[in-house]
Amino acid sequence: MKTKIINFFTNSAKVFIIPDKLFNEKIENPDYGGILSLVVYMAILGLVIGILTKSAFITVFIVIASIIGSLISKLIHCFLTYIFAMLFKVDGEFGQLYNLMCYEDTLNILIIIGTGITVLTGKWIIIPLVFLVGIWKMIVTISAVNSVFKFGYGKSFLSAYGLLILVVIILMGLFL
Repeated sequence: MKTKIINFFTNSAKVFIIPDKLFNEKIENPDYGGILSLVVYMAILGLVIGILTKSAFITVFIVIASIIGSLISKLIHCFLTYIFAMLFKVDGEFGQLYNLMCYEDTLNILIIIGTGITVLTGKWIIIPLVFLVGIWKMIVTISAVNSVFKFGYGKSFLSAYGLLILVVIILMGLFL
C-alpha cells in the first residue's frame, strides 16, 4: 500500500516535470492512475472550495459535483479528441487516451495552493494562476494525445483543441 501511495505522488510529480516520459510508461504498463488523479485532486479542490462556504452540505455537494462533472467533461473532451484523431487514420485506444488526459487534473494542486494563498493574504493570486494552469493543462493534454497516437504535437493540438477552437470561432461569429 505504501508503495502505491509513493508511486501515485511520484507520477503526480512527473506530470509537472516530464509528462511525456510518464505517458510512455503508462502506455507500456497501463493502469488507471490518471482517473485516480482526477478523482483525488478534484475531491481536494472541491473540499477546499467547499470549506470556504462554511457549510457541510455545500461542501459535500461541491466535492461530488466536481468529481462527477470533471469525469463527464473529460469523457466528452476525450471522445471528441478521439473522433478527430481518427480523421488522421491512426491507431490508439480510447481507454488509454482517457486515462492519460485525466492526468492533467494533477495540476489542480496549484489551484488549491493559490486558493489558500488568496484566502490568507487577500491578494487575488488565483486569477493569473488559473490562466497559467490552464495553459499548462493544454500542454499536458497535447502530450497525452501525442503519446497515444504518436503523430506529432501539431496533429495532437488539432485533435485535442482544433474542433473546440473551431466551434468557439463559429459561435463568436454568430453572436458578435
